[in-house]
Amino acid sequence: MRIIAAAILTFVAETSAIGYPCSNASPLGTLSFLAGQWVGQPKGQPVFQGFPGVLQSGDFTGYFELDQWVLILKSLTAHKDMMIVYAGCGSDRGIGALYIDGTAHTVQHCTWTVLYPANRSKPNGVTFVSLREPNLPTFRLTYTEVAPGNISIELQAGASTYTSTARRLPH
Repeated sequence: MRIIAAAILTFVAETSAIGYPCSNASPLGTLSFLAGQWVGQPKGQPVFQGFPGVLQSGDFTGYFELDQWVLILKSLTAHKDMMIVYAGCGSDRGIGALYIDGTAHTVQHCTWTVLYPANRSKPNGVTFVSLREPNLPTFRLTYTEVAPGNISIELQAGASTYTSTARRLPH
């Protein structure tokens, strides 16, 4: 019995060490400019139901969970929605994001790219690109810090573009 227990323990330890190497730092730290409570108003074209609540009023909160391996962007509007941004660790090291709303709409964003200003001093934006799905447009959602505590938000859905701005509330 002790031999079997030792073999199982050795297998688990080796599998963890080989299959799931991981650094202590999550790559989501580059998105820290999105943390906080945000308020704003849409500008440009009116935004219609089914698109992120942040584009309907600009009000949302961004916060990290699980030692910064997950970033949650959650609307503070009547149209409840959230986007869960994640970074994987282990054999897949996957990154991605999932948008979900209270009416069961989901959009899987298969990639996200961190944006930098010309001087590359620190990250100032991120673009999320959705998976290609039959009969649906591709979605590109971009958050860009235009000044400390102020962001622009742009959603491209096929040929249509919707924009919004938001400012971070003081702590």
